[in-house]
Amino acid sequence: MKRVYRFIIFTFFSFSLAIALYFFPHRLMAQTPDTISSIQKGIELYQTEQYEAALQVWQNTLAKSEPLSKSLIHSNIALAWQELGNIEQAEKAIIKSLEIIDNISEETETSKEIKAKILNTKASVQWSKGNFAEAVNLWGLAAKQYLEVADKANYIKCQLNQAKALQAAGLTNKAKIKLEQIHQELITDNSPLQTIGLQYLGNVLRKVGDLKSSETVLQDLDLADPNTLLELANTQRALSNSYLATNQSELADKYANIAIFNYQKAFNLGNLEAGLNQLSFAIALGEWSNVESLIIPINLSLDSLPFNRSGIYARLNFIRNVSCLKQIQENDNLACVDRVRHHSLQQKLTTQKPSIKTPDWQHFIEDIETIISNTADSQTLSYATGELGRIYELQEKLPLAYNYTQQALLTLEEINAPEISYRWQWQLGRILQQQDKISDAILAYSTAINNLKSIRSDLLIVNSEAQFSFRDNIEPIYREFVGLLLAEERKVTQEDLELAIQSIDTLQLTEVENFLNCELNSISQIQLTTANLDRLDDSAGFIYPIILRDRIEVIFKLPGQPIRHHTNLVPQTTVEQTINKLKKAILRGYPEQTIALSTVVYDWLIAPIETYLENNEEITTLVFVLDGELRNIPMGVLYDSQQQEYLIEKPYAIALLPSFQAFDLQNQSTELKVLGGGINQQLQVENKSFVGLNVTEELTNIENILSGSILLNEQFTPANIKQNLREENFSVVHLATHGNFSSNPEETYLVVYDSNDSQGTLLKARELDELLTQNQMQQPIDLLVLSACETAEGDNRATLGLAGLAIKAGTRSTLATLWQVNDESTVKLMTRFYQELNTPGITKAMALHRAQQSLLNDLNFQAPFYWSTYVLVGNWQ
Repeated sequence: MKRVYRFIIFTFFSFSLAIALYFFPHRLMAQTPDTISSIQKGIELYQTEQYEAALQVWQNTLAKSEPLSKSLIHSNIALAWQELGNIEQAEKAIIKSLEIIDNISEETETSKEIKAKILNTKASVQWSKGNFAEAVNLWGLAAKQYLEVADKANYIKCQLNQAKALQAAGLTNKAKIKLEQIHQELITDNSPLQTIGLQYLGNVLRKVGDLKSSETVLQDLDLADPNTLLELANTQRALSNSYLATNQSELADKYANIAIFNYQKAFNLGNLEAGLNQLSFAIALGEWSNVESLIIPINLSLDSLPFNRSGIYARLNFIRNVSCLKQIQENDNLACVDRVRHHSLQQKLTTQKPSIKTPDWQHFIEDIETIISNTADSQTLSYATGELGRIYELQEKLPLAYNYTQQALLTLEEINAPEISYRWQWQLGRILQQQDKISDAILAYSTAINNLKSIRSDLLIVNSEAQFSFRDNIEPIYREFVGLLLAEERKVTQEDLELAIQSIDTLQLTEVENFLNCELNSISQIQLTTANLDRLDDSAGFIYPIILRDRIEVIFKLPGQPIRHHTNLVPQTTVEQTINKLKKAILRGYPEQTIALSTVVYDWLIAPIETYLENNEEITTLVFVLDGELRNIPMGVLYDSQQQEYLIEKPYAIALLPSFQAFDLQNQSTELKVLGGGINQQLQVENKSFVGLNVTEELTNIENILSGSILLNEQFTPANIKQNLREENFSVVHLATHGNFSSNPEETYLVVYDSNDSQGTLLKARELDELLTQNQMQQPIDLLVLSACETAEGDNRATLGLAGLAIKAGTRSTLATLWQVNDESTVKLMTRFYQELNTPGITKAMALHRAQQSLLNDLNFQAPFYWSTYVLVGNWQ
């Protein structure tokens, strides 16, 4: 199940332990029985999710409480305000709590324990604001306090929260180290904490993207425990989606079956969340008998739930799942299913359509109206009201859909809840578009996107359980917004085009962040306007192809000219099929098919702007910000059938950017000095076989052209690379080794030698920043060259791994291969590339351009397979 509710973003343990102290009223000796009773009543209300009532009780108790108890009550008041979405009041309460306890002169075990609880609460408030660095610090302080009072359970829980906050702050390696330390502490602990702690550890590992480690931790626990089974099934579902997206269908099916099995076991043991997760996954898998067998027992379980927040969310979850099934049955609408499952589910629907009895739409409406009548707090009321608007939208009853969606937004006016409101703003935009109110729809979409920017880090945590849910929950908003901005019926202005570019650039950045599971600090801080692009490089043309459902929009900006766009009315499915066929034709060496297909893509992207290019003689470089499947083919291979030449044969160097905001695009003069490394031996690493590469000649030629150092075979270790980078200023790092780019971070790696053992190891994407981190060097690396890597076959988003690797390396530019070619052509190209790069006034993009042309002109390497694989990502200057 995709967990999209704010309360799940917050760490469960931080809340549950935060009010646990109230169960020990004997420590608050100065209180009257009535006061203790009131405090306890507030706890009970809080635990049953009656937050406003709990808040009222605690506020009424303050006047008759002594200082130590007051500080504790203020802390709990902060938690209640936080649950109600009022972060400003939560902060005021926690400040008051700290003021009181810091003014108590006598420090006791009780005051230390209460101080730990307050720090823990403050950390969770900072987390909710997105201040992850501060949350890390506060949970660290709380952990120390708990350690002082020998409360190991809460000490461990604070550390687990701290690990999540480290990950959210972008410090993935530090988070991983802390999790490994916690794991060691837990596996030697025989207390009841062990099971709960390891369950949560498995959950956190999944959320930071380490799916295999999550599975390993959870499998070591008691698999008769329903909570363990739920966490394990969630991880196995994420693994299945990951393998499916990377074209490993057998593993995807294996993990899907295991996940369904474990969900069922947990549901049989009374875990309703497992049943709901199983239902949504079974729908995505098209397992209709499984779906049908779940609906009645889940419905019966829901009948017994109270109308508190979790009970209401469970009911809304069920309605969403069953209405999704209804959409599929009635009109084959798969919009409610994870997009990674669309292709396989569509295939299944051609032979096996569901015929499951579902309630009519009026039944859903009546159920939600019942929920609304039993809901008091603003967040839950907004969810229910917005969901009612969604049901009316599905029925195309647009006035009612509009009214309820507006009500859902109005309910949130008094609280800070952008993580909820962006959904209803998006929904409102869709409804307005269907009513042909395009300007109003654009405003709604724009507001939704602004809210997304403010909660980007939160969304990374929410969506990382289902790694590719980014494509379902976030990506469509940007694409639909751009589609509206560039709609045929509108007069598209320069401001519209600038906004479209800025939106797609933010989308590209967010997608890479989702891949890396951390928030990136914008490096260039470029506002993508006409004037700024001209200042960036007055000899570069910028091309932004955007794939929409029914067309390709090509936005382009040439020096000294306004931003323009061109529309090609070609469906997204046609684009994707053409690109996939083209890449296969290149890899298999089919020249006629390659030219025919690359001509089609050329006509989409370049032909409409040829006249503008020909009239701008100053253009020397074309910078592409590619979209979707277009990132899987090199732009140099596009073929101009009129001139009978590839784009690489024209006088333009070519560079790629995944996002303007992710790279340092300022011009920087550096002395060329290279650190080279590679492996020429055959290796077996983690059940993968890697043939020997002829890297010796490649590295020797580079060393003869530029000054530097070479690390070969056993010398080529992370420790040696890091040491060399610390001791000398290398502007270029050239790694001639096997590597793989994948949309799964765990399958994106370079092959190096282990620093401790004389054998190969895989350096993962998330470890590369530790190796090449800038603060260990006197200057950042100007160019990272990866000369023997490849993108995972069948993975339509594999180049996301290349972009992620380039960004995590902290380098200004990365030169890599999309597929591996033979050693001889690589030696020739790399030798020529460095010769050109060593020529004054030649940019990296132009050096690559000339090197590729030299291969194209060599009779042995004229096929695109040899010369088109090389791409330059990042700063082209």
